[in-house]
Amino acid sequence: MSTENVLKVENITMQFGGVIAVDNMNLEINKGEIVSLIGPNGAGKTTAFNVITGVYAPSNGAIYYKGNKIVQNHPQGKMKKLYRGENPAMYESHRVLAPTPDKITCLGIARTFQNIRLFKELSVLDNVKVAFNQGMSYSVLKSIFRTPSYWKEEAEIDRKARELLAVFHMEDKADSLAQNLPYGQQRKLEIARALATNPKLLLLDEPAAGMNPTETAELMDTISTIRKNFNISILLIEHDMSLVMSICERLIVIDYGQIIAKGTPYEIANNEKVIGAYLGA
Repeated sequence: MSTENVLKVENITMQFGGVIAVDNMNLEINKGEIVSLIGPNGAGKTTAFNVITGVYAPSNGAIYYKGNKIVQNHPQGKMKKLYRGENPAMYESHRVLAPTPDKITCLGIARTFQNIRLFKELSVLDNVKVAFNQGMSYSVLKSIFRTPSYWKEEAEIDRKARELLAVFHMEDKADSLAQNLPYGQQRKLEIARALATNPKLLLLDEPAAGMNPTETAELMDTISTIRKNFNISILLIEHDMSLVMSICERLIVIDYGQIIAKGTPYEIANNEKVIGAYLGA
């Protein structure tokens, strides 16, 4: 496994009023890794995803993607005293980096959501093609007048979208409405759409939620195929421990917004702090 760093989360804190949802989080994801962020419900996992993908600007900390700082924030007002620590001078030249989710996607980080967010009135094929929009080079005028270059690029996008659907064995569903797909296939379609943005880091938020055992087994194969064929890193949130233990090289456990353990599946399965967090001990 490569030691080339893809994602680094440094001292990230996310506070909503008096509630600290993510507390001084530090983690790293290397190229080609499949890593899972696990923990009890309400531990702060999805909030961490939202900070990484630009949905929230963090209260404190920084995020690096492929060695470049893409998110940075420092606390303001009363919160400054809480987080300034031993280096108060670092807050005097306050510089905020808070890119929006679309800019994060353009950098090469894509995600799916805990609650499926498809364009349900569009076809399966069009749901995937929408994600290619950021890479389109033709102008508005060319699209209005339907120039040859417009049709050439549209044909290429159509081809790529169908190839992605084939990876998920959904090519025969291309013309179906997204809302008519079975639940498991809607999950797969959301992953296919994320992959259409050509990411180097894919964040999956509870991809097996609501799936039956057969669909979960297919999902495990799909995630392994994605890592192999697309040469990307995957960070996932998941409550299905059979899936997590089967496909992940490392696990990061979070409870009450704080990381309480990191390690291999075997190490985490035998960690007393983790057992206590899940069982309430």
